[in-house]
Amino acid sequence: MSSSAASMGEKITEADKLMKKANKYWQPSLMDFRLKPDWEAAAPLFEKAALLYKQVGQLEKARAAYERAAQSQERIGSVWHAAKHLETCGAISKDLGQFEQMAEFYRQAGNYFAQAGRISAAADALARGAKALEDKAPAEASALYGEALEQYESDGKEAQATDVFRQAIALLVKRQYESDGKEVHATDVFRQAIALLVKRQVGCQAAAARCWQGSVGVILAATAAAAAAAAAAAATVM
Repeated sequence: MSSSAASMGEKITEADKLMKKANKYWQPSLMDFRLKPDWEAAAPLFEKAALLYKQVGQLEKARAAYERAAQSQERIGSVWHAAKHLETCGAISKDLGQFEQMAEFYRQAGNYFAQAGRISAAADALARGAKALEDKAPAEASALYGEALEQYESDGKEAQATDVFRQAIALLVKRQYESDGKEVHATDVFRQAIALLVKRQVGCQAAAARCWQGSVGVILAATAAAAAAAAAAAATVM
């Protein structure tokens, strides 16, 4: 057995031990004079186990450990750390190709950031999740972009949302073409785009004006690119 394989085996064994110990802290124990779960003791053990699992490529186990670490942190009132762990769960879900779960983890992370009073951080997390999902799950990405924009608006930070707004508009335009190259009714896409523009207009005149100028260019460029791609695909078939 090579030294690297032995090292990986040792890390997995250590992570398994940490998980077992942490899970015990989740349960009351008369033998240990513990009348209720000790979330504070469990959290760092789950975090260490998660890191070890991630280092050796045990992604399913790493995600489960991070999720338990998040639950433990939430129980002791540290929702900020819980949010960070859930965002990590989202990133791991992407590596696993589980995009619906990825979106849900980013939503949970955003919710915890908001509970911590960090609305902009919540919006940023949702936007990061949306960006990461654009190619693999565009419908989920669009939904997350919308939720991110709502968070920015609720925090009075519409001006900070300009880039996210443009990304959301660009994605809506790109979605007028399905993955198989068939054209989708563009009116539905532009209706959603205009709805976003109008919503931002109501929220903040100055920010909306800047977004409008940038988004018109994005809409035209994305539409032209999508049309060119479709034409090229059709020419290849012919």
